[in-house]
Amino acid sequence: MKQGAIIGLMAATLACSHVHDEELPSIAVTNWTDKLELFMEYEALVVDRETRFAVHLTELANSAPLSRGAPVLELTSNHSPPLRFEAPMPSRPGIFRVVATVPKPGRYRMRLEVFDPVDRHELGDRC
Repeated sequence: MKQGAIIGLMAATLACSHVHDEELPSIAVTNWTDKLELFMEYEALVVDRETRFAVHLTELANSAPLSRGAPVLELTSNHSPPLRFEAPMPSRPGIFRVVATVPKPGRYRMRLEVFDPVDRHELGDRC
């Protein structure tokens, strides 16, 4: 528990400000809806630096990797319009690559939307 709190604090400190060449902590998120399981990995968000997201989606009805659609990662903050980043095609069945860049430090509400099947994963506030 203590290690998780320390990693979370490190991620918040790094992502909410400017960082240079330090190694960034990896973040993993798992989320379920009634249609899809989402497992997503990415490094902490840093202003003006590309962050690569590995988005793994599995259909719960048949336990198959999602091989269609274009998931969209949306980051919303109080200081700018919503930022939307799309993964056009899966790199492999069930795995989509999203690349995102945040322009300003701060907290962002993260959401992943899928349009085939229609689904939404609300992932809460992230730096």
